[in-house]
Amino acid sequence: MTDTGNLTIDRVQSAKTAFLEVLSAKRSLELDITSCEEIDLSGLQLLVSLLRSSLSGSGKVSFRGAPTEAFNAVLLTAGVIESPCGSAEEVEEKIKAVL
Repeated sequence: MTDTGNLTIDRVQSAKTAFLEVLSAKRSLELDITSCEEIDLSGLQLLVSLLRSSLSGSGKVSFRGAPTEAFNAVLLTAGVIESPCGSAEEVEEKIKAVL
C-alpha cells in the first residue's frame, strides 16, 4: 500500500512520477487516503487520471482507508459528491461515476 501523503500542486508532479512507475510495471497501486490532510484540485485531478488509466488496463488502482475531511472537501468543491464519503470504496465509486 502506498501512502498518498498530501496532494497539493507543489507535490503532485513527484507523486505522479512515483505512482506511474508502479502502474507502468503493471502492478497494483493501492493508495492509502487516510493521511491525505491536504489536497487541492490538482491532487484530485491526479487521482482521477490514475483511475482512468487503470480502467484502460494500465494496472489496478484502488483506494484504502477513510477519506479525511480535506479529501471530502475537495470532492465536494469539484462537484464529485453531494455529501461526504465514509469509505475509500465510496470515493472510488463516486470518482469512477464521473469518468
